[in-house]
Amino acid sequence: MSRCSEQWLDPLTREKGKALALKRLKLRHGLTRRQRHFVLEKLFGLNDKDAALSAGYSLSVAENTKQRIWKPTVTRAFLQFVSELASVRQVAAMNFATNTRAQSNDTAEAGKLNG
Repeated sequence: MSRCSEQWLDPLTREKGKALALKRLKLRHGLTRRQRHFVLEKLFGLNDKDAALSAGYSLSVAENTKQRIWKPTVTRAFLQFVSELASVRQVAAMNFATNTRAQSNDTAEAGKLNG
């Protein structure tokens, strides 16, 4: 969006645009499209070669991922995604346990009322 057209936008729309640009920047983690694709495929459980091929790397690169793809930025992004997934899973597990306990308590109380 050019600066000329930006001046006609209301402040809320401008702020939303800035927030969206910031989100995109954070999602990229400084990686190329192929590197991001590779990291996501690794998170889905593919091995290095299959993840590289799926991301669009050539066979020669896919067979040498340790030297050709696993750069410090890719490793850092992968580890960050893994830690984020672990924290999401931990929260989901805690929520599941809390809901299960609440449901079992509700069931027990309903049984006492009916019994």
